[in-house]
Amino acid sequence: MVTFFDLPLEIILMIKTYLDPWDLRTVVCLYLADPRCAVLHDWETDPEAFWKTICWKNGLGRLPLDGGSEDGVWQDIALQCIERDGFCKHPHCGDAMLEYNRERMRESADCIEAFSAVHVTEDYDADVSFAPNPVLFYIDFRKSDECRDGKGQPIEDDAYLRWDNSSGSEKPNAGDARNRAYLGDHPITARSFATATPVSNILLLNMIGWRRPKNETLKLQRPVTVYDLLGLLHEDSLDYDLTVRDVSNHVGGHLECFRRMGWGVYDTFENLKTTREVLSVCPINSVEIVERTESGLKVRFCLQ
Repeated sequence: MVTFFDLPLEIILMIKTYLDPWDLRTVVCLYLADPRCAVLHDWETDPEAFWKTICWKNGLGRLPLDGGSEDGVWQDIALQCIERDGFCKHPHCGDAMLEYNRERMRESADCIEAFSAVHVTEDYDADVSFAPNPVLFYIDFRKSDECRDGKGQPIEDDAYLRWDNSSGSEKPNAGDARNRAYLGDHPITARSFATATPVSNILLLNMIGWRRPKNETLKLQRPVTVYDLLGLLHEDSLDYDLTVRDVSNHVGGHLECFRRMGWGVYDTFENLKTTREVLSVCPINSVEIVERTESGLKVRFCLQ
């Protein structure tokens, strides 16, 4: 029986030529499967441009951890995403996330230049979608009793993917912390653009209370990713002490959540001192795009 590995180089070259240039997972799997495939890709006129283009078409961007230079990073990003995450079964990760990203990038292809992001202003009026990436609706954070000295882990070890009960996908025991899909273990999710049309600037509103975060805006020279937006939330809002008024106003609008807890007034205020503690009762269930401002796209995380 003839296998792929028995094919002559000429046939492998034909296969490579006819691969869908948007299909990152297949491209990477073939690249890793046979050294001859790797050589063919490395013989591209500009191999780094090839990997940068396919990452862009799959809605994947750079992270702060990658450093300031783009030299030599895109192949590593592509291989890392597929090797570590390409076959993830979470309904908002793996190939499902790549397919969602590809569709959004196709829709916005005529509206933006390749490798650039929209710098949002109040007057920006192009007919494009800034719909938030739906994976943001399924993010949880460690509970307070899992945090050292009242502070969370780095964002990649703090935020994790929640399983959607309506997805029908086979899911692990959600109550076991060992089964959590932490952001740092899921580069496809982390690197996905935060909005359908990539943007470079975002203004984040508080989830709870009226205090303005010290670092409420993201202004980047690249597209804002899921990691960037969650990092902004994590950096300043998650473990900030809430006022009694903040908690009271929130509880008044989420009575059903707190009835389930069976708490009295004292227990409620004792158990809800930070946004992190509120999220353990009322998790994130959507993200609202409020308006376009001079500081960027105004965004608010909404709770159940």
